[in-house]
Amino acid sequence: MKRTPAFLKLPLCEDCSCIPSDQSSGTSSPLCDSGLHLNYHPNNTDTLSCSSWPMSPGLRWEKRWVDLRLIPLLHARLSQYVPGSDICRQNAFQVIAVDGVCSGVIQCPSTDECTDWLQAIASNISALTKHNVSTNAVSVTTWDWTRAEKSFTVYEIMFKILKDNELVDKRKHCFSVQTDSGEDIFFSVELECELLLWEKAFQMATFFDVERIQCKTYACIMDSHLMGLTIDFSMGFVCFDAATKAVLWRYKFSQLKGSSDDGKSKIKFLFQNQDTKLIEAKELEFSNLFAVLHCIHAFFAAKVACLDPMFVSSRKAAMAPVVSATSTLTAPSQTSKLKYTS
Repeated sequence: MKRTPAFLKLPLCEDCSCIPSDQSSGTSSPLCDSGLHLNYHPNNTDTLSCSSWPMSPGLRWEKRWVDLRLIPLLHARLSQYVPGSDICRQNAFQVIAVDGVCSGVIQCPSTDECTDWLQAIASNISALTKHNVSTNAVSVTTWDWTRAEKSFTVYEIMFKILKDNELVDKRKHCFSVQTDSGEDIFFSVELECELLLWEKAFQMATFFDVERIQCKTYACIMDSHLMGLTIDFSMGFVCFDAATKAVLWRYKFSQLKGSSDDGKSKIKFLFQNQDTKLIEAKELEFSNLFAVLHCIHAFFAAKVACLDPMFVSSRKAAMAPVVSATSTLTAPSQTSKLKYTS
């Protein structure tokens, strides 16, 4: 952290009025058990001055923490909000352990110090979780995933960080996930920096899944005939007759110059003919419009990512599964399903 938060700085007790109960025995005063303890060492010449304490060359006061409550940080979470509401506490937060044990409300004297504490604790939670994953001691089981309330295919959903005018309540630092049915699900995190972590996790998860499947085919209707549209990572768009499997047309991703949809079922593609340079319109109708739109976006994003030197250089580091411990939503980077529980 940039500096030590105020309540980590134990007092030097220069003006302390409490008097040790037994200055010759080496025991601490019951009045000073909050952080100061007296230890005796015959060779120690350091002394802690206190106007109300007699000076003795053999005595030394040491700063020591006394545990009032222990909250394990592995899989723990933070919250600045009043439980069950969108009311954010002013410069205060709680730490909740995985077993439900709560720290109680921790009040900080300033916004900066509260942010320092939140970032430090969140970093420790994340580090502990990553260490737990790396040692193959993940506590999440198959049963945890099967009891998820909803399940989505990563490349058929859309992630979006919300701007201030898009927030649905008083919660800050929010993002939405638009599902394959067009439903928007909203999530919030405690820190602004966590939004970027979630965005990167979604991008990585989507890229790896597109790379894994390579192509995806959707049933569609064109000119009242049943067709199939294949989105292929290498070839682009391929439309074929569902009955005969005959290819009717194909275009590269670079040939798509525009598209529009009616928000219900129809998509109009505008492709540029490589030979004539003319724009050719193709209108297709789908029963799962949003899934198709999100899939197309995922394939395009993956193609662009392959051209980004920074993404390519960081790709190997991202090959390991990434699990975030700062939210109830999880997005493992090498699985094709996104699941969440409330």
